[in-house]
Amino acid sequence: MYNEPRPPSSMDNEEELRRLRMTVDEQEKTVVALKREVATCKEELGALKECLTSKGVLDEVRFLVHLHRRRFAAACLTHGLTIHARLDTVIDVRAIAFTAGQCAGPTAMRSLREASKGLNPASTDILAKLSPGYVYVCGGFEGTLALSSSERYEPVEHSWEAVPPMAEARQYTCAGVVDGKIYVCGGWGGPQPVSTVERLDPVSGIWEGMPPMLVARWGAAAGVVDGRLHICGGLDESRQPLSSVERLELVKNEDGAPTAIWEPVPVMAERRGWPAAGVLGGLLYVCGGRDEQREPLSSAERLNTAGTIWEVLPSMAEQRAGAAAGGAAGRFYVCGGAFGAQMLSSAERFDPKAHAWETLPSMASRRAYVAAAAVSGRLHVFGGNDGVQCLATAEQFDPATGAWTPLITMSERRSGAAATVLRS
Repeated sequence: MYNEPRPPSSMDNEEELRRLRMTVDEQEKTVVALKREVATCKEELGALKECLTSKGVLDEVRFLVHLHRRRFAAACLTHGLTIHARLDTVIDVRAIAFTAGQCAGPTAMRSLREASKGLNPASTDILAKLSPGYVYVCGGFEGTLALSSSERYEPVEHSWEAVPPMAEARQYTCAGVVDGKIYVCGGWGGPQPVSTVERLDPVSGIWEGMPPMLVARWGAAAGVVDGRLHICGGLDESRQPLSSVERLELVKNEDGAPTAIWEPVPVMAERRGWPAAGVLGGLLYVCGGRDEQREPLSSAERLNTAGTIWEVLPSMAEQRAGAAAGGAAGRFYVCGGAFGAQMLSSAERFDPKAHAWETLPSMASRRAYVAAAAVSGRLHVFGGNDGVQCLATAEQFDPATGAWTPLITMSERRSGAAATVLRS
């Protein structure tokens, strides 16, 4: 017998409505809780990004670039989009990139190079014309403690940017660039000199430990010749000056990966603690420093092209220990340093063709244990000690004008820091 369905009573409707309201209330509570958790996550993520950015661990532009790439790749996968053509195969982007680069500046071009694989070759070519690279200044001494912090200087935009700190605090250290990586070697790490070496990958911003030097030394000088980093002189744990030299070379092992190897180089003609060194015309120059009697030296020498013999050069006009040096515009420049307790502001340069030294105008400040780097055809000097305090100031010498001009100050006062140039 067929029974017609009973229409719901008003009581049934009210019960169903009550259950629905309870369900909606529970869902609203869940949504509110989830919104609260999302807001907390956003707040914590923002604070984390600020901390990482302020410490130089996270580059905000690079972070946004990688985030964009992930989102674009996910969208392509979802919608089945496949792009085989590249922008630089469709239009000539170099002329456009150069015009954009002149207006936007080197920093924007570096971001473009990171963001676009298609524009990367053009961006790299244009960037080489717009900017010679960065000067990295690492470690040093700020008046009370050795520093692990690092920063880099952009010589076209005249700006400083924080770099992730080293794993080890170092003063009276030295540095050089090999195969696009920054190597910081030795120095005074606390109770004694160290032989430890660490390397910065400027792309990832990560420091990693490398094989130690053959000798623990501090107050040494460095120069890169033929892709090999040379560490010259310095002081041992007894504060005695060294004449020994060693160099780091990257050798490919069986699987093709490069391995860092330290090997000895013929000793210098003199023992030199706190010498100045630089490279000019593919030759390594070393000058000044102090001898076993703690007397500052005026002597100079350079390593021949075969890397087997040190050639004695004419002496400088002044005796200097803890000076800064670098090769620029066909001359080898030396400035600052200490003569006993007197900090020097004087500067001079060696002309290889004339085989003679020439006195230059003095720097604006007295600077000993100062870092230097030659870039854009000019000599840049950073920090040092003026006899009263460690300095954060910097200045540059332009051979074209024959004058020193001030640069924007560093974020920290640094004496006994290391400086090196990473080309774009």
